[in-house]
Amino acid sequence: MFFHHCRRSPPLDAFVDCFWSYEGGKAAHKQERVLPSGTVQIVISLRDELAAKGGEPMTARHIPPRYNSLSPYLTVSGADRLLDFLKTVFDAEVIDDVRDNGRITHAAVRIAEGVVELSDATEQWGPMPGAIHIYVPDVDATYCRALAAGAKSLFEPADMYYGERGAGVQDMCGNNWYLATFQKVLSPEEMERRKAEWQAKQKV
Repeated sequence: MFFHHCRRSPPLDAFVDCFWSYEGGKAAHKQERVLPSGTVQIVISLRDELAAKGGEPMTARHIPPRYNSLSPYLTVSGADRLLDFLKTVFDAEVIDDVRDNGRITHAAVRIAEGVVELSDATEQWGPMPGAIHIYVPDVDATYCRALAAGAKSLFEPADMYYGERGAGVQDMCGNNWYLATFQKVLSPEEMERRKAEWQAKQKV
């Protein structure tokens, strides 16, 4: 991996732009970020041989294909309903679905770049509700889909003082989903000003 810095004028808001390019069977990952100073930081790292399918870089050898190194695992009563909920609300793609007499003993879905695993609770492993924070392209639309799919509202979509728009829902299995859409990077001063305004409103 190496870093390359150059100047760009005028300075732009910080952003991250990632894409893959391939040369000689290797995958080069290029990440570009415009720092507040206006400096453009470019990070390029070489990855393993391309996966046999889809032209995607291979995961690390100790991680199964299409999984991540860290995934939330939801043990619930009614995993089948939760699986349908994830597909409907988040357009989740099922990558594993193992069943025994109709019960889900293990399932996994991909949501964007993330993986969520789930299973039906048993006598030995009881249900354990969890809480997940997820970034989505459109909080309001995702919130409405979640309610239509049977979730209950924890709080309605709103602009947050820390530069995101957020909402909260609880699915039919008792898991809390905190939805967020990033809006802008804030300076520490702007963050403190917004926080003070928000705290003042909470006291009214």
